Amino acid sequence: LLMLEELCGGDPVRIKEAETAACAALEARIRFWDGVHQAILAGQRL
Repeated sequence: LLMLEELCGGDPVRIKEAETAACAALEARIRFWDGVHQAILAGQRL
């Protein structure tokens, strides 16, 4: 979080926006890798 605060110049609005974007990106990655995992279990070619 220290790096995030520094990159956002300490602006609380920018920090909150960056946190929201980071959470959305992590959730998207989780959905992606869950899909890859399910495809592997189902024996599908990727």
